[in-house]
Amino acid sequence: VVHRDDSEKGMLPVSLMQPPGSHGLRPSGPLFTLMFVAKAAGQGTVSVGKAVLRDPNMTAIEASGSQAIINVR
Repeated sequence: VVHRDDSEKGMLPVSLMQPPGSHGLRPSGPLFTLMFVAKAAGQGTVSVGKAVLRDPNMTAIEASGSQAIINVR
């Protein structure tokens, strides 16, 4: 897992790649889990924008993102 946070834009691009020759992932379930630590009360949005999935032959697999609103009290 690789991440490159951009605090000015409030973005955290994350990528995950399997090493060559490794076993595939399960067809359902999480790929990874994001954990946040709140710095202050407020509201924010977490969204998956550009999701690119590929099969073992590097053929693109259709994927869609989603969004969640987070409230910290």
